[in-house]
Amino acid sequence: MPNWVTANHHARPDDVVIIHHITDRRGRRKFLAALGGRAICVSRNPMTCAARALLAEGRDPTMPIIFRDADDGQEEKTTLAEAAQCQLPDLGSVVRLRGPSSEGNA
Repeated sequence: MPNWVTANHHARPDDVVIIHHITDRRGRRKFLAALGGRAICVSRNPMTCAARALLAEGRDPTMPIIFRDADDGQEEKTTLAEAAQCQLPDLGSVVRLRGPSSEGNA
């Protein structure tokens, strides 16, 4: 996995996934990944979860993406394919957040 770096560059907002630190109802620390103000997933491994969700939406696996920590601004640059392959042991379950259905009340 690439190293976290602090970057002073201009990325398009649709290429930056913001990682927010949250606590679930049981007091466990998790992360919310958001892209362009839209929540993508809540997970203990937000990069992998967010990358897989974006790939499932049909995004290009070679698309460069930046994961930015909402608290300290550190960034990691990678591709969706690389982020989707990252595996961290014993991270528990992943919850994907789904937006409103485009097909009505399906």
